[in-house]
This record gives sequence, structure tokens and C-alpha cells, in this order.
Amino acid sequence: MYVGGTSYYGDQGTELRTEETQPNPKGWGPYIAPAIEALPGFARQGLPIVEAFPGWVYGPGSWFAEYQLEPLYTGKHVMGLAGRSRIASPVHLEDCARALLFLLEHGEAGKRFFIVDDCPVPGNKTVECSARALGVPLRMRRLPEWLCRIALGPIITESLTCDVRLSNGQIRALGFTFDFPTIEEGIPDVVNRWLAMRQKTAQ
Repeated sequence: MYVGGTSYYGDQGTELRTEETQPNPKGWGPYIAPAIEALPGFARQGLPIVEAFPGWVYGPGSWFAEYQLEPLYTGKHVMGLAGRSRIASPVHLEDCARALLFLLEHGEAGKRFFIVDDCPVPGNKTVECSARALGVPLRMRRLPEWLCRIALGPIITESLTCDVRLSNGQIRALGFTFDFPTIEEGIPDVVNRWLAMRQKTAQ
């Protein structure tokens, strides 16, 4: 199995897209594109490769804790890009892990699978949902693109300029089901795990 990332597909507009859509690498996408585009050659050599492309994987660590949970919890602002919030396709960390294991057993060699939940959302909705789950005020600071590049870096900023509304129909058609099909169900679970981890670390 090869695990890439939906940054390889980049800005896809606001319509729902499937795995057959034309990639337009943005953010981290250009850095992983050469490896992904080499996969057909390995397939022609007989390697039975299943390709998996997770969306915004959120859990109690990594980017989600650093850029959303920690600032909100400590009374700081979550930084974001000014203007319309672009569409993102999130997925709970545990659903992502379960989906990868599922594809190892049930995935079809030579096919690609998006690993995203049922409901793509504007990116700022994840921040709103996080604030509600934490029980804290929503604090966001929207920055112009040039300033966002300084505060968050060029790769993250470019990712925030992309609409990525992706379908999970292909993996669902194989029989996979999501324990957390929306952020409204998934983010409160992640917040509880994060708070428990934080409390344990403080002891």
C-alpha cells in the first residue's frame, strides 16, 4: 500500500470530486507528486499497489493539537486565512487508521481511495466545533495571504487556499463504515482524548 495525501489533488473547486479527478498538487502536494507519479511504473512491474489518500486527519496530536486545540484552550487566537473559508475533507485519526487496515485486506490493486468522512466542511468549521467541544470562546484571527505566509508558513498557507471536497464513495462501496462520519461526532471524541493526555502529562 502507498499512502499519499490529498494535497496531491490540490485545489479542486467546490464540487464533489472522486479519485478520477485531475490532480493539481498544492501545499505539500508538489513534494509528494514525483513518488506518486512513479507508482504506475512499479505496477507495470507486477507490484500490487493500493493507493490511499487521507484528507485532513485530525486527532489529539500533530497539527490539530498545535494549531487548533492548544491555542483555543489557552485563550489564544487560531490563525487562518482572510476571506472565504475553503472546503476541507476531514477524517478522524482512528477512522483513517481503520481504513488503511481495511484497504490492506479489501483494496483493489491499481486503484486509488480517498479516506475522508461523509461531510466536507469549510475549514473554519473545525475550529468552531473544537471551541464548542472545549467549552471555550471561539477566537480566530484572519490574516491576509502575505501575513499568513509569515505566521503559518508558505506550505500551510497554500493549502488553506484550496477547496477540496472529496467523496468517500469508493471505499464505502467496498463495505467500509466510519465510526465518526462527521466532525460533529469526531471532534468531541478527539477533544476528550486530548484533555485526558494533557491531564496525564501534567501529573
